[in-house]
Amino acid sequence: MKSIKIIILLMVSVFTVSVVAAEKTIKNNTESVVALAFSKLGHQVKHHLDIQKEPHLVLVSDIKGIKQAAVFFDDCDYKNICEDVTFYSDLGKVEVSDLRLNAWNHINAKKRSKVFRSGDGSIGLSMTVSFIDHHDTSGIEMLTGLFILESELLALTTHY
Repeated sequence: MKSIKIIILLMVSVFTVSVVAAEKTIKNNTESVVALAFSKLGHQVKHHLDIQKEPHLVLVSDIKGIKQAAVFFDDCDYKNICEDVTFYSDLGKVEVSDLRLNAWNHINAKKRSKVFRSGDGSIGLSMTVSFIDHHDTSGIEMLTGLFILESELLALTTHY
């Protein structure tokens, strides 16, 4: 009888550990970690799914000089652990020379993001990070903060 109680206790313990681990996995995915990074930096996001059912975030709070900002997640598995994260900012239609845009993208500028002009004339900024480690929350917070900073910097240099 004592051995049966021990076996039952072990099974309950294993089940409890499994449930706790599963709960942690569900909340600790790429999308939630990036959303938390924005929150820690004082920004609010809305969660969406794209056509391929992969997550993306849209910033609800403002970044100075930016019309809209979003984060896209690609090559995600069933746990929403994603291989690629693309940060995106839309500055709208801004009068800026191609020379200035090319200078931003030049390797010597040492920017992590790339600027581009869309077909309608609006200016966009994107930064793709591949194989992001969703357990490295401080690294994700740093990359998120750097993207916000580069978005603001581009807006400042193009809106004068």
